[in-house]
Amino acid sequence: MLERVLICTDFKDGLQRLAHYTDSLAADGMKQIVFLHVVPLLETHTIPKRDNDRVEQAQAQLTEAVGSSPAGADVHIEVRSGQSVETILQVANSYGSESIFLGSQTHNSLTEILRGSSTIAELSRRTPIPLVILHPQSIAAFTAEEP
Repeated sequence: MLERVLICTDFKDGLQRLAHYTDSLAADGMKQIVFLHVVPLLETHTIPKRDNDRVEQAQAQLTEAVGSSPAGADVHIEVRSGQSVETILQVANSYGSESIFLGSQTHNSLTEILRGSSTIAELSRRTPIPLVILHPQSIAAFTAEEP
C-alpha cells in the first residue's frame, strides 16, 4: 500500500484533478500526499530567474483544489521554479515519497517509442522510487459524483 506519494503535474496532464479527491486518496490509505508543480525559470536575460507570477498562480490553483486536508492525511503543495527532474528528485527525497505519479505526454505510440518523455526517462534512470505513469485519457475519466 502506498502511504507517501508525490503527484507531479504540469497542468496539461490532468493530474491536478487528483487534488479534488484527497479525501478518497486518504480513505484508501495514503497518509502523505504531496502535489508538485515545477515552473520553468524565466530566461529573458542572461541569468535565469524565478517566474513569480506563474508560481503564485499555480500555488493558488492547487490550494483551491485541495481545500482542507482530509482527516488522516497530510497534504502538501509544492510549487517550485527550476528544472523538472532535479526538482522532482529533491521534493521526493525531502518527503520520503514511496512513489511518484507523473502524467504522460499525448504523443502517439510511435513517437513515444522513438522520443519518449525526457522527464520520465531521466527520472527512471536516476531514482529507485517507483514511477506511476498516468495517461491524460485515464485522468479525463475522473468525475465528481452528482448530488
